[in-house]
Amino acid sequence: MLPTPATVRARIAGYLAACGAPWDFAAHYDSLAGTALVASDPHLVPKATVDRRAFVRCHRLALKRSPVARTLVWHPGETVRHIEDGEQVTVVIRLEERSCRRQWLGLFVFAAGGGIVAACLLDPASEGKDPSGEPASAATLLALALGELAAWRPGPGGEPVNGILLSHRRLTMTADLALRALPEARFTCQNSGQCCAIRFPIVVSAPAAVVLAALPWEALVLPMPVVTAG
Repeated sequence: MLPTPATVRARIAGYLAACGAPWDFAAHYDSLAGTALVASDPHLVPKATVDRRAFVRCHRLALKRSPVARTLVWHPGETVRHIEDGEQVTVVIRLEERSCRRQWLGLFVFAAGGGIVAACLLDPASEGKDPSGEPASAATLLALALGELAAWRPGPGGEPVNGILLSHRRLTMTADLALRALPEARFTCQNSGQCCAIRFPIVVSAPAAVVLAALPWEALVLPMPVVTAG
C-alpha cells in the first residue's frame, strides 16, 4: 500500500528533524524505511540492521563534532512533483533553509510501507528535471538521492550523515584552492583508442560499493558494473 499524502508529509517532517534544529534523531530513524541506507561507522548498512538507540547515540556524538551544522533550520513548502511508480513514491517539494533564507528543492523517495528510502537536496533551478529539460524519471531521482551517500567517507569528524546534509554540504561547498594545471597539459580525448583498450581497475570506497549495489540499474537501462570495494 502506497503512503498517503498525509503520511508523506509526516515522514518528511520526521526526516528533516535530524537535518537541523531540533536534531531529533529518533524521529529521523522512525521516518526511514527498513531498506534505507544509514551510517553505522564505518559502514553504510540498511536501517533495519541498526538498533534505534545505537543510531541515536551515534548521531548525537557526530553532532557534537560539527557545530556548524547546528544552525540549519528547515521548513517544507509546496509539492513540486509527486510520482507513484509501482511500489515507490517519489516526492519533490520546496524547502527553505531559514537560517539564511535560501530556497531548495527536497527530493524524498518512499517505499510502499511509507518509510523514506533516500533523500537529498536538488538545485531549485532544476525543478526536478534531467539535463535535457525533461522531467527526471523516478529511477533517475532515486539514483541521485542514493548518490549523495556514495560520497560519504567515515572518519573521526563530520556532521550527522543523511542525504539532505551531505547534499547541502556539496552544493554549498567553496573551494579553498584554485585549480592549477601546467600550460602544456591536455585533458581532452586524443582519439587514439589506446586508452580505451586498457581495462583500468577503479577501486571505490566501501560506502560507494553499497550504494552502487542498491541503485535501480534495470530501471535506469544500464548494466550493473562489477564493483570492487577498497
